[in-house]
Amino acid sequence: MVQNLRWARAIIIIHPMPLMRCGWAIGVVIPALDEAEHITGVIEAIPEWVDAIVVVDDRSRDDTKVLARQTIEQRCQDGWEGQGWVIDTFPESHPRRTGVGAAIEAGLQFISAKAEVGVWGIRGQWCAAVMDGDGQMEAGDLSAMLQPIFDDRADHVKGSRKLHPEGMEGMPIIRRMGSWILTHLTNLSAGLSITDPQSGYAVSSHEILKNWDWEKRWDGYGYPNHRLLQLSRADWRITEVPVKAIYNGQDSGMNVFSFFFKVSTLLWFGLLARGTNWYIDTVINVKTDEFSSEASMLVMWFGAWLSLVLASIAVAWQILSYPQASWILLFFTMAMYGCRVIDKKVAADRRDLFHAMRRGTTVAAPEVAPEVTPEVTPEVALRSPLR
Repeated sequence: MVQNLRWARAIIIIHPMPLMRCGWAIGVVIPALDEAEHITGVIEAIPEWVDAIVVVDDRSRDDTKVLARQTIEQRCQDGWEGQGWVIDTFPESHPRRTGVGAAIEAGLQFISAKAEVGVWGIRGQWCAAVMDGDGQMEAGDLSAMLQPIFDDRADHVKGSRKLHPEGMEGMPIIRRMGSWILTHLTNLSAGLSITDPQSGYAVSSHEILKNWDWEKRWDGYGYPNHRLLQLSRADWRITEVPVKAIYNGQDSGMNVFSFFFKVSTLLWFGLLARGTNWYIDTVINVKTDEFSSEASMLVMWFGAWLSLVLASIAVAWQILSYPQASWILLFFTMAMYGCRVIDKKVAADRRDLFHAMRRGTTVAAPEVAPEVTPEVTPEVALRSPLR
């Protein structure tokens, strides 16, 4: 999964038995860029039962990396029995990958690789949470975020600030407007009904991370939206949990207008790709005597758009009056709503089928991981100082 881990810096403890929670090992990935003011508090707030912490420094110009190492080491000295690492964001890639999306992927790939070789999560069931290093995510919500995975109700859990009683209170108005538009566009593109797709607070199961296509990447802001598109196309189960948003004047450094344009473009192309794969390819390649949901979707979608285009031309040539054309607009609106209903059902059916296929397959028992020692894994040192 990770071709070269020489860039990994770090430490802490090799434990024969993981801490675990409900039989699951829990890891937390923290992307951080110039978060010296917040990173210590973020790490300290992570629950003691978390098994692994990976802080990914995205070329910070302040003391983020130093403080992160010191804080993790202090946790160990205070009795924490987990493992911690501070790594860089793909320093050996050419050109070097940077951005919050790249930092998250670096952390997820690293923690997945460590699980594969038995450094942590040795019993096979593990999941990884993403918590930003800016202190805007409540660590106390992590337990609730994990529960749907423990209960086998979801493979990926999103934190929703909108579902929390305090909602988006404190978020700047321009970001609220953009978030509202991108929420609807994301749901349309992914066939979902997510209330807060822009939230970066998320947890993924080991099954997702073991099968993830790391070549389909998105390095900058908009990574949560991109990840939802990929999860939906792969038919993973997604759910939301209310989480508290913390706004204490943190500056994301994000150009709102550039972000909105790039993510909107991503979502429109995502809609095109998923529509082609789920509907056009299915109708062409799958022969059936029944008029399927996919065929119904295609007829409604293209019929509605064709009617709208022809009505516009007819109005321009004065063949139809505006009142007459308004009926075409009403038909278009109803057809689009019908397509949305069908699309959500198809997406739900695909997720249920994929889940049933996975659970119905005999899974081989995990191999016993070899014991890891400082001699065979140089970057891990038993209670050694962070390097």
